[in-house]
Order: sequence, then structure tokens, then C-alpha cells
Amino acid sequence: MRSGKWKSVQCSKRPGLCQGFTLLEVIIALGIVAVGILAVSRAITGYAETTATLEQRMVANWVAANRLETLRILAIKPVPGTEQGSEEMAERVWYFRETTSTTADPLLFRLDVVVFTDRDETEEAGMLTGYLLDTPEVINTEIAPAPGPDGGQPPPVSPSIKREAP
Repeated sequence: MRSGKWKSVQCSKRPGLCQGFTLLEVIIALGIVAVGILAVSRAITGYAETTATLEQRMVANWVAANRLETLRILAIKPVPGTEQGSEEMAERVWYFRETTSTTADPLLFRLDVVVFTDRDETEEAGMLTGYLLDTPEVINTEIAPAPGPDGGQPPPVSPSIKREAP
């Protein structure tokens, strides 16, 4: 018998011939390794799917936010109803549906932007709700300067005013 740490390996009485693991031990070891590889494979696949889904949701929310901000910047009077369109972002075409509805305030409109990955609007990727204010006349109007101390025009502002140290 061989002396040492590994007691599972026994040598025969004939010198030079040693017995290895039995077939049953090898099959059990391969089964354990196969289960471990399968678990790691499933974990990696799940991670890849989660990453792709999160990326899709993130870009879809960017598309919805861009639509909402575009409408705010254009300052066009909101009209209740539904509009559809498409936008390209992240080397992909995204399809959206904008639903504008009224609120209790007649100057405030609710805008729901739903983004889809397909033209048939079967796979929703993201949604964003925002509000638009119906005040284009305020947005596009210049603000008149306040009158001066004597009730007339205020003094002109010079961009190169130098302040004296106290």
C-alpha cells in the first residue's frame, strides 16, 4: 500500500502496476463537473439577457425624454389626441405613441410617450409621462426692463463696468 496523502490510489502487490479511480468514481466526478458547468452557463446567459433588456429600456426612456423635451422646446400649443412616429437612436429605429390629454388646469396638458421596438406596437420598451404648459405667448415674448428711478427708461447696462474696491 502506498503511504502518503492520497489514500484513494492504491498500488498492487506487483511493482509498477497501480490501480486508478473506479469507473463509478469517474462518472460521479464528471456528473458534478457537468452540473457546475451548467449552473455557470445559465448564470452567464441570464446576465447577458438582463443586460440587453436594461439597455433597451434605457434607450427607450431616452427616446421618450427626447420627444417630451422636443415638444417643450418647440412650444407648440398642445392638442389633446394621439400621434405616432419613429426616431432613430443607438443605431436602431424606435417607434413611439404620444397621447396628449387635458388636466384640471386648462393650461396644463399631460403627455404620455410610449416607446416600442416594433412598428406594430406589440413590444413596449419604455414609457414616460410629462406635462406641457400652454403658454407660447409668454415663452416667445421679450420681457421689458423695469422703469428707472424717475419713471423713465432704466440706465443702460455696460458690460465693462469696473467695480472699485472699498
